[in-house]
Amino acid sequence: QRRQLQGYFTEMLAHELKTSLSVFNFVLGSPQPSEEMVAHARSTAQGLDELINRCLITQQFDDNQILLEVAYFRVDQLIDELIQKVPYAARCSAYYEERISIKSDRQLLQLALSNLLDNAAKYSEPDTPIQIRLKIVSSQGLRGCEISIENDVRLLAGAPVFPDKDRLFDKYYRADSAHRYTGAGLGLYLVEQSAKTLGGRVQYEASASRVKFSLWIPC
Repeated sequence: QRRQLQGYFTEMLAHELKTSLSVFNFVLGSPQPSEEMVAHARSTAQGLDELINRCLITQQFDDNQILLEVAYFRVDQLIDELIQKVPYAARCSAYYEERISIKSDRQLLQLALSNLLDNAAKYSEPDTPIQIRLKIVSSQGLRGCEISIENDVRLLAGAPVFPDKDRLFDKYYRADSAHRYTGAGLGLYLVEQSAKTLGGRVQYEASASRVKFSLWIPC
């Protein structure tokens, strides 16, 4: 199984590097690259940087080297900060039933939410809304906060395309419809690992044409 995972990783990494290099070669080989071409190259470079960071963090999880830094912080403020940083901020709508302060690891929660937002933006139709909701939810006698992120799914020949719910959080898993986008198949794996490390969980729900991920962590 370990050899198989290593094979998936090598195949994924080789594909992403070759794709990125082809973009750079195309832009650098152009006598007068347009602003759009330069922007595409910059976006590709950013994607490679994110890929490297995800690989490094995944290795830390696998080696049990994640050290928690627990402190009090406002979850709604964290969500607002994340929305302001993403290029698709205009698509995001946040609804807070109340302002919630928790004692947890802010960086780890930020990692999980960033990957959920990125997943929602990447695999939904352009310019469609991304809805974020924050509320208090008790689970098994524990008080916690639930952050849900909901979006429309992309269409293929007019029909919605959903991922395999049984493999969704597997390391390196990518749906067939996702291979046209830059990615390592690590985003949702990191979300689940982060949730577990924080003592919480992440759930996936699908309706007729929408998907929702709900992240719950104890307060």
